[in-house]
Amino acid sequence: MLDDKKDFFKTLRKKAKNSPEIILATDPDREGEAIASHIASEVPDTKLSRVQFTEITNSGVKGGMEHRIEIDENLVEAQRTRRVIDRLVGYKISPVLWSTLQKNMSFVKESLSAGRVQSAALKIIIDRERKRSKFKQITYFGLTSKLTTLDEKMFSARLYNLDSKRVARGRDFDQESGELTKNNLIALSESQAKALVEELRSGPWVVSKVEEKPKTSNPRPPFTTSTLQQEAARKLKFNTRKTMGIAQRLYEAGYITYMRTDSTHLSGEAISAARAEIKKLFGDDFFLPNQESIKAKLRMPKKRMRQLDPLVEPLGQLSRDQIISVKKKPNYMS
Repeated sequence: MLDDKKDFFKTLRKKAKNSPEIILATDPDREGEAIASHIASEVPDTKLSRVQFTEITNSGVKGGMEHRIEIDENLVEAQRTRRVIDRLVGYKISPVLWSTLQKNMSFVKESLSAGRVQSAALKIIIDRERKRSKFKQITYFGLTSKLTTLDEKMFSARLYNLDSKRVARGRDFDQESGELTKNNLIALSESQAKALVEELRSGPWVVSKVEEKPKTSNPRPPFTTSTLQQEAARKLKFNTRKTMGIAQRLYEAGYITYMRTDSTHLSGEAISAARAEIKKLFGDDFFLPNQESIKAKLRMPKKRMRQLDPLVEPLGQLSRDQIISVKKKPNYMS
């Protein structure tokens, strides 16, 4: 036990002795389970019960209290194992880096280190950089024309086919190599595009056929921890620490479910709330009454830590003033 925690546990034991029941409601993850286990080792186990909340709301807390569970020792051991591996990797490999690479690399000013996550992440970055260096960069063009009908109505037309080949767009290029993904595509060069512009300007345009097709778009999958961090970085330029700090406060205020998850499963309660909000804001035209579930192409993990993990799910509306200071507010504007 750390010296600065002795007084805390002394107070905890005293209060536990005078309490009829002790409820452990730490976070529903490995670290939370380990914390619950540590507390349980210091108080009378006859009074203990474990509950988990994935959302700090009236229904979420009631649901957790109604379903008491035992401390998951497998999860506790998983946390201990991860901690040991962190130390084995970091403590054993870092000195090797100091005595080999750093000793012979005078331009390295900061101390080198290795780690369970750090080293694997570095390998991913290096592999990605090698792919990037082999990427075939290509400049391509598309043509869009603004046209006016005889009754002065304006619309846009995009060049779709040329010589029986479809004009390539961004999504038609392989993200890894930069090559076209299909043979029936053509990437317009600048000279080809300019020649087509001159040719198309020379004569009248005719709308030979009009087809109307209904189009629906499915919603994006709910946020997981990683996608939440990615979107916050892309749109708001937030680092991971800032994103998770804000998510923690939203969770504690009862506005989202637990933010550390890899699950994209939507609860029935969330779907019902989303339907009601869509009907309220946009009307029946944007609502599919026969849709039993929100369909989306999800990339589900092959293995989940456990089935309990929820998605990051909104539980209510929060004004910016409630979570963001006036000074930081411009950072949130999209």
